[in-house]
Amino acid sequence: MKRLLVFLAVAGVAWSAISPAQERIQAEYDRAAQAMKYKYMDGVLAIRDHGYQCIGPDGKKVSPGEDMHSMNFVMAQSAAIQETTTILQFVQSNSNEARVRIRDTIVLGLPGPPDHPSPPYFIVAVNDDTWVRHGDAWKLSRTRIVKQAAGYGDSAPVLNQ
Repeated sequence: MKRLLVFLAVAGVAWSAISPAQERIQAEYDRAAQAMKYKYMDGVLAIRDHGYQCIGPDGKKVSPGEDMHSMNFVMAQSAAIQETTTILQFVQSNSNEARVRIRDTIVLGLPGPPDHPSPPYFIVAVNDDTWVRHGDAWKLSRTRIVKQAAGYGDSAPVLNQ
């Protein structure tokens, strides 16, 4: 009984270590993933702040047009989309800004003939995101793609954080 109480106390401390800001930001990632699943572009974009910026792994800014073209292409070419975003590191620098390192995994089901289905296509990225708070809402203001990999197969490519 004593061991159980110690375990529950330690588990409770670990569970409460997630801040309300991190919970809300994870909920925004989850909401965008649901929108991606249903190919609902406005829902994907709803988590972004006005003036959102994306920086590629080469350090160059990705234009809004390139970003939209890529997302539209993925949505148009995929029979099914499943996205999972995992927060790897969360640092809230002040009450209105958070820096978040994530692992984003997108699995695309590509159309193919029924007798020879295409294997899933994986896109995996480690990103450093900056979120800003406006009142009660958190918005994604900047994404820097640290590294990414993609390919066909039964499992996602491995990326070291």
